[in-house]
Amino acid sequence: GVCSVHDLHVWSLTSRKIALSAHVVIEDINQWDFLLKELVNMLKSSYGIEHVTLQPEILSHTVTFNG
Repeated sequence: GVCSVHDLHVWSLTSRKIALSAHVVIEDINQWDFLLKELVNMLKSSYGIEHVTLQPEILSHTVTFNG
């Protein structure tokens, strides 16, 4: 359900706590609640990241600039 991720930031809050924020591009906003739960669970179980902030963006609303 995730097309891409951008503006990904990961940092340490303490020596044992890691934070993550990112923009997540998805096709269907109606899937966001499910995807958010899945992503948060995956980040916690795979990487030990418990402080997560994710912002959904709809694929059709994402603009790409070529410089």
